[in-house]
Amino acid sequence: MAYFAKIGLNFKVIDVVVVDDKHLTDSDNNLVEELGRQYLENNSKSKWPHWVLTTNETSVGDVYDEATNTFTSN
Repeated sequence: MAYFAKIGLNFKVIDVVVVDDKHLTDSDNNLVEELGRQYLENNSKSKWPHWVLTTNETSVGDVYDEATNTFTSN
Protein backbone atom coordinates (compact mmCIF):
# COMPACT_ATOMS: atom_id res chain seq x y z
CA MET A 1 0.00 0.00 0.00
CA ALA A 2 1.12 3.53 -0.75
CA TYR A 3 -0.13 6.87 0.53
CA PHE A 4 -0.76 9.78 -1.80
CA ALA A 5 -1.54 13.36 -0.80
CA LYS A 6 -4.01 15.34 -2.87
CA ILE A 7 -2.42 18.78 -3.20
CA GLY A 8 -4.50 21.95 -3.51
CA LEU A 9 -3.60 25.03 -5.50
CA ASN A 10 -2.08 26.61 -2.39
CA PHE A 11 0.09 23.50 -1.79
CA LYS A 12 -2.04 22.45 1.16
CA VAL A 13 -2.92 18.79 1.52
CA ILE A 14 -6.66 18.44 0.98
CA ASP A 15 -6.85 14.64 1.22
CA VAL A 16 -4.67 11.58 1.80
CA VAL A 17 -5.61 8.30 0.15
CA VAL A 18 -4.25 4.76 0.10
CA VAL A 19 -3.48 3.11 -3.23
CA ASP A 20 -3.02 -0.64 -3.62
CA ASP A 21 0.45 -1.64 -4.82
CA LYS A 22 -1.06 -3.33 -7.90
CA HIS A 23 -1.73 0.17 -9.28
CA LEU A 24 1.92 1.19 -8.76
CA THR A 25 3.74 -1.87 -10.05
CA ASP A 26 5.43 -1.94 -13.46
CA SER A 27 6.15 -5.01 -15.58
CA ASP A 28 9.39 -5.63 -13.63
CA ASN A 29 7.53 -5.57 -10.30
CA ASN A 30 8.98 -2.18 -9.29
CA LEU A 31 6.82 0.35 -7.43
CA VAL A 32 6.60 3.49 -9.58
CA GLU A 33 5.18 6.73 -8.16
CA GLU A 34 4.13 8.00 -11.58
CA LEU A 35 1.89 4.96 -12.09
CA GLY A 36 0.13 5.78 -8.83
CA ARG A 37 -0.38 9.39 -9.89
CA GLN A 38 -1.77 8.31 -13.25
CA TYR A 39 -4.10 5.86 -11.55
CA LEU A 40 -5.44 8.57 -9.23
CA GLU A 41 -5.77 11.18 -11.97
CA ASN A 42 -7.66 8.78 -14.22
CA ASN A 43 -9.78 7.00 -11.63
CA SER A 44 -10.61 9.52 -8.92
CA LYS A 45 -14.09 11.00 -9.11
CA SER A 46 -12.74 14.53 -9.37
CA LYS A 47 -9.96 13.75 -11.91
CA TRP A 48 -7.69 15.83 -9.66
CA PRO A 49 -4.31 16.53 -11.34
CA HIS A 50 -1.87 16.95 -8.43
CA TRP A 51 -1.01 13.90 -6.28
CA VAL A 52 2.25 13.29 -4.38
CA LEU A 53 3.54 10.06 -2.85
CA THR A 54 3.78 10.50 0.91
CA THR A 55 3.65 8.58 4.20
CA ASN A 56 0.85 7.76 6.59
CA GLU A 57 2.11 10.66 8.76
CA THR A 58 0.90 13.31 6.30
CA SER A 59 -2.37 14.96 7.31
CA VAL A 60 -4.99 17.18 5.74
CA GLY A 61 -3.84 20.77 6.22
CA ASP A 62 -0.13 20.00 5.93
CA VAL A 63 1.77 22.05 3.35
CA TYR A 64 3.78 20.54 0.51
CA ASP A 65 7.09 22.12 -0.51
CA GLU A 66 7.70 21.21 -4.14
CA ALA A 67 11.35 22.36 -4.06
CA THR A 68 12.31 19.95 -1.27
CA ASN A 69 9.58 17.35 -1.80
CA THR A 70 8.64 17.56 1.88
CA PHE A 71 5.52 18.18 3.95
CA THR A 72 5.25 20.43 6.98
CA SER A 73 2.49 20.54 9.55
CA ASN A 74 0.38 23.64 9.43
